[in-house]
Amino acid sequence: MVPSGTVHIPINGLSKLCRNMNIEFAEAVTKFEFKKGTSTPVVEGILVLKYDADKVLTKYFETLEETEKIEKLKARNLALKNWKRLYHSMRIKTRLMSEYMP
Repeated sequence: MVPSGTVHIPINGLSKLCRNMNIEFAEAVTKFEFKKGTSTPVVEGILVLKYDADKVLTKYFETLEETEKIEKLKARNLALKNWKRLYHSMRIKTRLMSEYMP
């Protein structure tokens, strides 16, 4: 049950974003898991005010795009590093083969 004037956003990890933006929020406990005689709450997303929901979602998608760009750049740099390592190892191998194998 969601209180009036609020919106449930079922994306995990938004609480840190809301704290950085100084937006009031509450973590949404949607159910309880019962294991070994104890119950633990399951948190799925957050509750924010209706007029803050658009701000939170736009900021979330912006940060998501930024992290994707950073991950692509890291993957590209890693691939270039691996190609460079392969190239140098092949140069060493050909030099050793020419020196020691007539």
